[in-house]
Amino acid sequence: QLAQQADTLSPFRKGVIFAAFLLLFGGFQDGFWLVVQPKLTSLGLLQVVRTEESQSSSILLVILILAVGAGLLYVGTVLLKPAPLPSLEDVLQEEETREEARKELQLARLSGRWYYGMNLGQSYEISNNQGEWCFSEELAGRKCSCTLRIVGSWVHGDLVDEKGEEVGLIRLRRTTGNSVVSNLKVPGSTTWGNPNEAIGW
Repeated sequence: QLAQQADTLSPFRKGVIFAAFLLLFGGFQDGFWLVVQPKLTSLGLLQVVRTEESQSSSILLVILILAVGAGLLYVGTVLLKPAPLPSLEDVLQEEETREEARKELQLARLSGRWYYGMNLGQSYEISNNQGEWCFSEELAGRKCSCTLRIVGSWVHGDLVDEKGEEVGLIRLRRTTGNSVVSNLKVPGSTTWGNPNEAIGW
């Protein structure tokens, strides 16, 4: 069914192939009679008056009809051949590539330094470090960082400080404007903290 829907040239191709078969059939039929008629005439079974000039013209006409028929058959079966549908593996691979590109774009839109708080005095940075997207920030004198991952429409990361102690789970999402909204879920909590909006420069 997919092949039929994708084959938009099918009616035209069928018409070309049908015309090719008609020409080839007519050409072979005329050629057959050009060969048989002299023999039938020599046996007295057929009375046909045909000059050498008309015989040559008929042969040329038959050759022309066969050539046109063969050309149309080539066009219909080769040049107008429907393109093969991609295999299921190719479709899945393309879909996987698109999904990876979408995720990479989602992370790349968070790249940069984002400022928030009173007079935009606090900030955090999101950058790509050897293929991994990382979050880094200094909170109350603690340098915190994490590797980011996609979770639905959000980007999550498990924050730890320089000593390796757990700080909490952070989630971030780029808004329609030039800002990023984030929430922090501290260890032991089941709910997210108040949203924090940061602005990029």
